[in-house]
Amino acid sequence: MKKLARKIKKLSKLLLDYRRVLIAFSGGLDSTYLTIMAARILGRKNVLAVIARSPTYPKSEFRLARKILQSYRIPYRLIYSREIDNKKFCANTYRRCFYCKDELLKKISAIARKNKMVVCLGVNFSDLSDFRPGHQAIKKWQAKIPLAESRMTKEDIRQHSRLWQLPTADKPPQACLASRIPFYQPISREKLRRIEIAEDFLRQLGFCQIRVRDHDTIARIEIDPKEFRKIISQNIREKICRKLARHWKHITLDLAGYQPGVFNPQ
Repeated sequence: MKKLARKIKKLSKLLLDYRRVLIAFSGGLDSTYLTIMAARILGRKNVLAVIARSPTYPKSEFRLARKILQSYRIPYRLIYSREIDNKKFCANTYRRCFYCKDELLKKISAIARKNKMVVCLGVNFSDLSDFRPGHQAIKKWQAKIPLAESRMTKEDIRQHSRLWQLPTADKPPQACLASRIPFYQPISREKLRRIEIAEDFLRQLGFCQIRVRDHDTIARIEIDPKEFRKIISQNIREKICRKLARHWKHITLDLAGYQPGVFNPQ
């Protein structure tokens, strides 16, 4: 606990040094924790959360993000991110995340300059060891990553979020919908939309950690193996097949279960 306290102290000092912050807000564990921490340290008037709407960002996540900000009375602004109009992003190379983050940071950096704020992102220390081409865009735009700089890991953030009883303390990790499409298979609005529909439907059935991977005519469902018994029960299985068959020819279950970053280069 002392080690975590030192990290929190470091984070607080960084935020105080920034004085006024604009935070890219998704409603996930990291951005929620960072935003509420900043509001407590700097006061709400010195914090602006920005939610970027995009076909890669599920509508259910947008609604949740806005609800969190409203419940904590934190000022926020909505923008539209247009990475889907970028041919390089849609080509879905290993630099896909760079083009997405570059588009986001270009827009929020302009807002930050106008309001004399420092751009901050909810990147934690654990993220630095993962495959994240978007970090190149962070360097390009000189955005700050105070969670990582204070060496706060994903588990540190969960622990402190639980202590503060934040609504995202136990929220499963999320990723943009484009991550469901294998690299070098083109991204389109239609693919993103059908993935969103499928994952929303599975959540309505009570599944928690979900990915629906899009392999053109095949939907590959990844869930926690503990939920296999439920998904193969006749009633649930038939509901899923009827719903997803509107969008894919074959509906499959990955026996390996949920695998984060499964398409990342080895």
